[in-house]
Parts: sequence; C-alpha cells; structure tokens
Amino acid sequence: MDPREQAYDDQLRAATREQLRMIEARVRAHPEGSAHGDGHPHPWVEALGDWWEAELRAGRVRTCRHLHPSTPQPMHGCAWMPGLLACSMCVALGAFNVTGPADRICDRCSLDTLEVGIYNGAAMLGPVSIEYGVCPDCYREIKGSIEAQQGGRQ
Repeated sequence: MDPREQAYDDQLRAATREQLRMIEARVRAHPEGSAHGDGHPHPWVEALGDWWEAELRAGRVRTCRHLHPSTPQPMHGCAWMPGLLACSMCVALGAFNVTGPADRICDRCSLDTLEVGIYNGAAMLGPVSIEYGVCPDCYREIKGSIEAQQGGRQ
C-alpha cells in the first residue's frame, strides 16, 4: 500500500472511531432516549442504512462544503432530511434542525408524536451516522431488538 493510501485508511479509521465515540457519548448522556447498538440492527434501521449506502455509492448525496471524499471525517445524515450529509460543525450550527410539526413526526411510522414524545437513535456506516427520531412504540421495538442481540445489556 502506498503512503497516500495508508494515510487515507488511517484517516478513515480515525473518523470511524470518532463517530463511534460521539454516538456512545450521546447514549451515555441520554440512556433513556437513545437507541444504538453494535452488531445487527433492527430491520428498519438496517434498511435505512442500506438506503444511505446505496445513495452514497450512486453519488446522489449532497454534502456541506466541509466534506470532501479525500479527507475522511465524521459525517452525519438524518432520516428526516434524506440525501444530505453534513460535518459535525454544520450539525452543531443547525444543519438538520426542523421546527413545527415536522420536528415531531416518527421517521419510521409517520405518527405525530405531539402527545407522546419522540426518541432519538442512530445507525453507523463507518464514519457516517444516520440519525432518526421515532415514536415510543417504534423506539421500544428498536431498543428491544438491540437489547435482545446484546443479551439485555445496553
């Protein structure tokens, strides 16, 4: 492997580790409202990840101006704005913020969660995290699937 390929691979591994660190920190900060697991995800989460991967490979994903294929870094996407990836800085500045009714729609079943609240989750594809918001019923199903795979630990 030539030095450029090695450097790229090193950056990609570092970006993936950083993405996992950020997700794990979020889960620790909000354990009651986060769904994230290692291993095989819930089928809906897996399908969401498959869609994003296909879109990325096909070149149909828009990015913020800070992301470039030659410089791997943690990248963020979300179910409520499909086809857009942003860097951590743009996310912190509100790249994925929505307001009003759109902010409370379950990304899985489309339920308006005004009365029941919404829970956050994330799926990881290497250095890319795909965020989603789900209603309590979908959250329990997804989280239960993760806990079953992990033998009850979370």
